[in-house]
Amino acid sequence: MSTMARAKAIAISGVTAGVLLLIPGLSYAQKITSDWDKKATFTGYKTYTLSQGQLPPGANPLMVQRVEAGIKSELAALGLLSAETGADLTLVYHAATKEDVSLSTLGYAPRWGGGQVNVNRMNGMLVVDVSETNSKSLLWRATATDTVSDNPQKNEKKIQKAVEKMFEKYPTAPK
Repeated sequence: MSTMARAKAIAISGVTAGVLLLIPGLSYAQKITSDWDKKATFTGYKTYTLSQGQLPPGANPLMVQRVEAGIKSELAALGLLSAETGADLTLVYHAATKEDVSLSTLGYAPRWGGGQVNVNRMNGMLVVDVSETNSKSLLWRATATDTVSDNPQKNEKKIQKAVEKMFEKYPTAPK
């Protein structure tokens, strides 16, 4: 192999290794956003009803239970009570998943074979909408996004953390 060809192979191998080193950094931290009606006072509400919105096909019922338990816990901490009928607030939660990310190396490395590296990651999103029951006007929306793990215990912790962070942003008094 010529010196030039050897240098090119080393450079390509270095690029490939650099791309592979980036893979662990692809797991993004949870992102929480919220928005609310700036004219709403968020006082005087005592009761809520919670319902399921859209969920991904084949959603794990245990994860759904954990989402609901987390939301109910946060609402109780805010002093809100669950009500079957006549609730002041209506909460609807939605979830979605999306497979994401594909990386390719920049060339062909003779010693390593082909030049393609694929990395797939599943992203999850949880959305909680809070509306005034009588007027049906949206008061608050929070969204959490994170990567989904193959480990159910990790997902349980991520759900709990996401719901807690979402409700940290819930406006409990006029600004």
